[in-house]
Amino acid sequence: ARVLAPKPLQLLKEQWEFQDANWFPDFALTAQKIRWFWSKGGQPTLDGVIAVNASMLEKLLRITGPIEIREFNKTVSADNVLAELQKSVELEYDKTENQPKKIIGILMPKVLDRMRSSSQEEALKYLNVFAEGLETKDIQVWMAREDEQQKVEEYRWAGRVAPTPGDALAVVEANIGGQKTDSVINERVLHEVEI
Repeated sequence: ARVLAPKPLQLLKEQWEFQDANWFPDFALTAQKIRWFWSKGGQPTLDGVIAVNASMLEKLLRITGPIEIREFNKTVSADNVLAELQKSVELEYDKTENQPKKIIGILMPKVLDRMRSSSQEEALKYLNVFAEGLETKDIQVWMAREDEQQKVEEYRWAGRVAPTPGDALAVVEANIGGQKTDSVINERVLHEVEI
């Protein structure tokens, strides 16, 4: 399907695509758009969508320890993983092959293998990291089946923008074409209200 991108995204390109579907502040809307793009791409129907922020990878690597990625001649650790991935994805990838995120596809199975072969003590640490991630919204969940989504909502894992009894302000930003500069930008919001 050819879809016109949301207006701000049109600064970079007119067509809205799967990789840019994480658009809405309310994760349920984003998940449904991800599912829509996935289906339009000829893929099987998704029962749910789970989003995991990159910061979770740092936390997991604090437990797994460094992981070697021979294919890219890199060793990533909790201290350098985000910088190394960013460098690979933005600058160092093979332009002819044009698979900038290939390194992530190689790294993640290695992380999962390390997690599967962990001790009972480490497994408890992983569970703690995931529980914290759900609490802080670094992991967000949406399920297609209503009864399952109801449970997700009940546990507050849905990444919903909470309804308020009166007026509210949500500061929502998108890093459009910013080459993932979020981690090096300090921001302060000063909000004054007069009635």
